Amino acid sequence: MFYCFSKKIILIVFLVGLIFNGLFSMSNQEFESILDAAENGDAQAQYELGRYYNPRIGIIKDVKESFKWTFKSANQGFAKGLCNLGIYYLLGWGVKRDYKKAVQLFFQAEKENIASVKHNLGICFENGLHVKVDKQKAFQLYTQALEQGCNDSLERVGHCYLHGIGIQQDCELGLKLIKQAADYGIAAGQTLLGDIYMDGMFVERNFEQAFKIYSIAAARGFDVALLKVGDCYLSGTGVKQNLEMAFKFYIQAAEQEVNETALFNVGCCYEKGWGVEKDLKKALDFYNKAALKDLEQAKQKSKELSKLSN
Repeated sequence: MFYCFSKKIILIVFLVGLIFNGLFSMSNQEFESILDAAENGDAQAQYELGRYYNPRIGIIKDVKESFKWTFKSANQGFAKGLCNLGIYYLLGWGVKRDYKKAVQLFFQAEKENIASVKHNLGICFENGLHVKVDKQKAFQLYTQALEQGCNDSLERVGHCYLHGIGIQQDCELGLKLIKQAADYGIAAGQTLLGDIYMDGMFVERNFEQAFKIYSIAAARGFDVALLKVGDCYLSGTGVKQNLEMAFKFYIQAAEQEVNETALFNVGCCYEKGWGVEKDLKKALDFYNKAALKDLEQAKQKSKELSKLSN
């Protein structure tokens, strides 16, 4: 890897991404019907449009449109809209990252006893995001969310058992749950399992297996997995080094315009000419986009390249 990134931000981006009540499909006729209802103020239809444009699971990925409709839904007090809007503030999708606002929205939505809200509040308590760190509370929330059918929480419960977070450590059970999450097709679980093989954590280190698992998650469009695959191609870890392929996966992640690390990495590729023709103007453009998401390394790079262009 050639970037340095806050551990807390990596964790948040890695965990929350797919808590949008699953992937879905929508016919053109259904879309027109929902659009009409949304434009006439129907909060659930506005929520569905937010999902339709969601930058990770959407049929058409447009973070600005997704935020707009999700905001409209949440503004009417629709609980699922409140939950998803909280995620947008937590990740800085279409809006400046604001942990306080995210937590407030999650607590508003919690009144409806929605499983994914419990999952997201668990993340906040695990990491101390505008609440006091409480590992046991986080584990309880993850467990409750899982019991209520939030399959994404399976990866988090496994993570807690693996590292003894809020519960007595049980590495065997933790690894079993994470593998189950990966088998269920949960991209965050697949990516975490890839990390386990990459780091040789509780299993024998296997770079090729890590790359294979990352690739499965990346095929689902999960931006963190796309970055991991890009890293493997860049360094030749678990796969033959290929800078063009590294750039291909970085740009796929960056095109979602939600992951500051992806934007930064593409900037690096353009600056260094890694897998793409060197272009300092494009490099600066991507560094600026990452800087707008408060990535310090990107702010520094933006300053450096701006001086060179003056």
